[in-house]
Amino acid sequence: MKNYREVIGKLKRKKTISKHDIIRALKGMLSDIQTLAQRVAMMESVLFNYIEMRKDDKKLMKYMEKNAKRIKEETKKD
Repeated sequence: MKNYREVIGKLKRKKTISKHDIIRALKGMLSDIQTLAQRVAMMESVLFNYIEMRKDDKKLMKYMEKNAKRIKEETKKD
């Protein structure tokens, strides 16, 4: 008959995930998402200021409306 320690020593021990590990991972993901949101907001601001500086806002709106119509027509065909 085998000794208790021999049996336990041969079993694979699985690493358990604690509640603290899950909380830490979620906080890390939240931090990453907040960083991405800040970058997107900064890019929006820069793009808005660039369009305003170039006084291209009317041209851009006209282009976007034209492009939206084209996309709408293409999707109707499908």
